[in-house]
Amino acid sequence: MVPGGAGSRHQGGVAVSLFAPPERIETKVFAEVPAKLRKSKTPPERLAAGKGPTPAGCFLEGPAFDREGNLYVVDLAFGRFFKITPRGEFHVAAEYDGEPNGIAIHKDGRLFVADHKLGILALDPKSGRVTPVVSRYHQQGFKGVNDLTFAMNGDLYFTDQGQSDLADPSGCVYRYTAPRRSERLRLPLHRGRCAAAACELHPQSQWFGAKQN
Repeated sequence: MVPGGAGSRHQGGVAVSLFAPPERIETKVFAEVPAKLRKSKTPPERLAAGKGPTPAGCFLEGPAFDREGNLYVVDLAFGRFFKITPRGEFHVAAEYDGEPNGIAIHKDGRLFVADHKLGILALDPKSGRVTPVVSRYHQQGFKGVNDLTFAMNGDLYFTDQGQSDLADPSGCVYRYTAPRRSERLRLPLHRGRCAAAACELHPQSQWFGAKQN
């Protein structure tokens, strides 16, 4: 029995679902960060910025698969990229002085990352080298980029959330058309102002979605 609405009909005043009950999917742990890769101390800069300690020894974000089936995640608290093989084995792909968040894998194999502190960076998974891509807009630094995604034509869309929220909707969405320029998107719904965090783009670039916090 369900409340009335789309996908239901009434029988004797009681709404009956027209759909089968949802399938129950049991989850299981695929891989865990091994103890030898867990850090014991939170960086002082992170604590000074008002961030709490990281008792787990890592803070995983931004999962993304490459074409070989490897899963990449970032460790936001300690500036690391982890590569997880299909067998669940962890490897440190890179470590640097930053706060990586979302990941998007380019068609050439590079990992682009939204770094809260440094802007948009790119990781070469073969060499482990991390290089800056775009760190400011019109000579002004970002508030704190959060997530990113590629369009079919190679344009990169990313959110700049910082500490914005619904009470302070000053976050932005940008489109970066390498190697020419980045531009601030004027979203009609928010008139260019939002508290955008995670984002995704329609495969044919027909619409762009950003989660608000």
